[in-house]
Amino acid sequence: MTISVPNVTVKDSATLKGKENMVSTVTVPTFIDDNVQIAMATTVDLVEIQPQSEIIIPVHIGKFKHGTTVILEPKGNLSIEHKVAGGKTISTVLRGIASYRLMNPTNSTVYIPRRTKIAKAETIQSNSVTKFTEGSSAPINSFSETTSNQLCSEFSELGFNLDNLELTVEQKQQIQNFLIQNRDIFAKDLSELGHTNLHYHTIYTGDAKPISAAPYRQSPQMRKELDKQLDEMERKYY
Repeated sequence: MTISVPNVTVKDSATLKGKENMVSTVTVPTFIDDNVQIAMATTVDLVEIQPQSEIIIPVHIGKFKHGTTVILEPKGNLSIEHKVAGGKTISTVLRGIASYRLMNPTNSTVYIPRRTKIAKAETIQSNSVTKFTEGSSAPINSFSETTSNQLCSEFSELGFNLDNLELTVEQKQQIQNFLIQNRDIFAKDLSELGHTNLHYHTIYTGDAKPISAAPYRQSPQMRKELDKQLDEMERKYY
């Protein structure tokens, strides 16, 4: 990712000329995966970018197949050579052509010749790209107070607490709905576990000698919890 800003040394930037109109850049690599395919994107025709404006242009990427989804990022020296800033753009290659965004933050018209390398293209999985739409996110206060109270009551009975989780209101709502729809899977105490009838099994070992196992001793905490569980089972079922 490249961040570019113009170097304005005087109050009236319109009077800047030559090297005073240079662009400062900081480039941070987005990908560290060595397995991705990389290619350079070049301009198809002569590009003209008006001052203080941006433009979307077609670029040629011959390495990738038709329909490949790529992410394009500017070359490291793009702002130094052409005094423009390039965006980080996701595009689909159609017959070797993709789309790329450029911005001219200076006060002069910039011309980029044909077949100039301006961006680096890397393959990306289309299923890892999430499309943002304003209508897809529900308002934070879209849930009624009655529904919230009912959910809190049912969750308090089950012993679930989502207050300390770093989730949005919508995400918490989805988890709550899922747990309530599958209420029969969770047991709040031993009374909901049920039990089976008593059966006797005979295990035939033939002439094998009995095996002596070393005694297994539980920690005091485990023994205390085990006694508690056994006492509760005896009270409920016997």
